[in-house]
Amino acid sequence: LKFMHIPKTAGTSFRVALEKSLNPNQLFPSTGEIKKNNGQYPPLSSFTELPIKRIRKVRFIAGHYKKQAFENLEIPLRFITFFRKPEERVISNLIHFKTYDPRCSNLGLDEIFELRKGQLVDLQWKFLLQKEQVKLLPTLEFALTSEPNTEMLVLPSVSFKSAEVTF
Repeated sequence: LKFMHIPKTAGTSFRVALEKSLNPNQLFPSTGEIKKNNGQYPPLSSFTELPIKRIRKVRFIAGHYKKQAFENLEIPLRFITFFRKPEERVISNLIHFKTYDPRCSNLGLDEIFELRKGQLVDLQWKFLLQKEQVKLLPTLEFALTSEPNTEMLVLPSVSFKSAEVTF
């Protein structure tokens, strides 16, 4: 399985639960591999550079890896991810930047948004769609359903290839 960890959508909590239930060799990257990479997820290319014995043990890939990064891997994968209301996710991300990015510590949230807009706007879609499909984002339609605080997404003809996506 591949857990596509979109930032600020409860992914770290999910990863911690995974780490408790799996053998460290079954998860890529392992906590040790993340620590060796200065606390960041290592590039996905480092997965293919692992010894074949280690690759065969991996049952779960979890990280801030976009779907398109997996296109060249010749491994059948099922994708799972979490989504969050975009406004809540952006606010959480802004607070994260203010707390952990020294360039943002003395800025207001509106200033941080302007500084980091490219990393915030449509981020959840950027993880799922191919680069050419991101251009379609302005054409997506949202409609309210009968459920309060629920939105239904109406997609134009967007192909997700082999990904299983449920809305």
